[in-house]
Amino acid sequence: MKKFLSLALVFTLLLSTFAMLSVSSSAEDVTLIAKGSEWEYLAYEDATTAAPEGWLTGEDTAEWSTGTAPFGEGRTTDFGYANYVAYLRTTFTVEDASAYAALTLSIIYDEDPVVYLNGTEIMSATGYKDSAYTDFVVDASLLVDGENIVCVKFSEAYGGSLLDLALTAKDSVINSDGSIVTAGATKEGFADFGGTNAATNVLDGDNSSCCGSGWNAGTTQAVTVIFAAPVMLDKVTVSCKNEGAPAEGAWGTYDVYAVDGETETKIGTVDAYPDGRSVELAEAVKASAVKVVITSWNGSAWAAIADIWAYGSAIEAAPEGPEVIKIASWWNIGWENWKNSPNNPNGAGAEPGVTQMLVEIADADGAAIDIDPATTTWKVTISANGESKTIEMDPATRDVGNKLYRFETCMGEGENQFVPVKDTDYTVQITVYGEDGAELYKSEATSGFVCKMDPVVPEEEPVDPPVEPTVGTLTIAPKYDSIGNWRNYTWFIVGYSSDAEANADINNKLKDGTYTLKVVIADETGKTHTISKYAFDHVDEDWGAVGATHWGHDGSYLRICASDYGIAPSADHTYTVTFEIYEGETLKHAGTSAEGAFGVNPDNGNSVAWQENGAIVLDNPPYLYDEAQQPVDPPVDPPVEPPVEPPVTGDATAIIAVLALVALFGAAIVTKKAFVK
Repeated sequence: MKKFLSLALVFTLLLSTFAMLSVSSSAEDVTLIAKGSEWEYLAYEDATTAAPEGWLTGEDTAEWSTGTAPFGEGRTTDFGYANYVAYLRTTFTVEDASAYAALTLSIIYDEDPVVYLNGTEIMSATGYKDSAYTDFVVDASLLVDGENIVCVKFSEAYGGSLLDLALTAKDSVINSDGSIVTAGATKEGFADFGGTNAATNVLDGDNSSCCGSGWNAGTTQAVTVIFAAPVMLDKVTVSCKNEGAPAEGAWGTYDVYAVDGETETKIGTVDAYPDGRSVELAEAVKASAVKVVITSWNGSAWAAIADIWAYGSAIEAAPEGPEVIKIASWWNIGWENWKNSPNNPNGAGAEPGVTQMLVEIADADGAAIDIDPATTTWKVTISANGESKTIEMDPATRDVGNKLYRFETCMGEGENQFVPVKDTDYTVQITVYGEDGAELYKSEATSGFVCKMDPVVPEEEPVDPPVEPTVGTLTIAPKYDSIGNWRNYTWFIVGYSSDAEANADINNKLKDGTYTLKVVIADETGKTHTISKYAFDHVDEDWGAVGATHWGHDGSYLRICASDYGIAPSADHTYTVTFEIYEGETLKHAGTSAEGAFGVNPDNGNSVAWQENGAIVLDNPPYLYDEAQQPVDPPVDPPVEPPVEPPVTGDATAIIAVLALVALFGAAIVTKKAFVK
């Protein structure tokens, strides 16, 4: 007896466990609106009466009545009219709308319902379906945190009326066994015998019910199972009803399609058997439904689909986050003391300047990116030797084309300042925030920001940086000789022009030294010569090299003395010339000639002389540049020392000694004669 009780207890526990597993095999259902719920309503015998303005949001001023579903003639709430239009409204509260992955609307109606969720239409139909509830998939993203409102319009024109609905939500589109949560099914090509062959029969897992009718080879006979939300589909199992078995083999065949919106993709073919056959995908595909089409039938009973099971996984949401930016130490400079900072308390150009961190900023592909400090907030994290500090600091100035952003970090030693230590390699990370506080851009922590000098910490408060100056465009072209030999030098004759007002300003400021000029001369092979801050040593007024007009020529031109700078242009090459005009360290105007614009001018004697005789090369060019194109002093002849008498050695020493003895002997004789007297 005890043994029997023990077995019975075990059996009972197993049944309980199985029941628990069955209950937990589905995603959790949450009823938002139950069938038979209480609603507010307005009903009008005149079926043309419009709803009051604001009824979809609850902002109208109408006096609503209250009733319990179902609504209609002879129902729980009867409006008392044979023909009418009615408006229904109810609300429900959701604490966290993002917790729900799928919504299903189940509705029974007579007739012409239109349903809204938070002002958006989610279902409409013409006519009536009053024998059973019909399911519709609803976009779960329409839910909002807090109060949600559902509104319904329906009418009655032909006698008999009905309206009731339910709204349910699921916290996942995938059940715990991997099957996909469904929101209904539709059929195509099957005769309608009511519930005996309803499309939804394929969802009940009961082989005794099905969707089918007589086989018609010329007609598409199919059932589509609609998922509660799009998923990644990886398996579909289909079974037929166990009736009318053929003499041998399968009952028939099914083609299986993954449906994504309007696109249907065939994913396999299976034989029809009551115990089911499966299509398994090597790689999951996105689908919002699965469609099963009967392609052949051998059984003697209905061509039918008994059950369809679909399996898959939820679609992973694309990660949200800031755009990735790449940063680096600009030209490996790291930090510098910049004299021309607009925040220099001693004035632009004065020593010792302001310490800046120079950061190259690019997008994920390495291209320049324009991030406007006026509409963003920047946080810069600087780390070294296990310590870090995050400061809120916009770039003081930018050169977007060169990917340069300057951060003047040590205008003080406060909360949002950072003073680097000389010879320390810092790691930097930058995060940029929008006006709403959301992260817009973020870099990885990047090393290589080495401070190579003693930082400057001014005592005065920083000033707001000015608006970045606009660089004027110069038109550059050869004039007259183009390249020629004249007055024992080789010259590039370079014409330049801007608009008339700017041109006069450029000329005057070049003359008085306010502006300096950088010239870059490049041949077609890529070899370049750079002349920095050309000083106009060979510009004489009578040559007219600088002026608003000269000899009837609009614009201005300069003779660039190649000989002075150790440049020997060859008539076998053509040259491209670039002018950059600076005020201090600030670029004010720039331009580049057409490629290869400078070369031999056969109509000019000076240019022909250069072609025939070659460039004039000075022995000691006064402004010679080294290979790094940095100015160097010209070589100086060493001073000539006066000759020095060589030391006397050998036989010459002996002769000198004899002569000395003779002189001594003569002196003795003279002395003796004087004494005798």
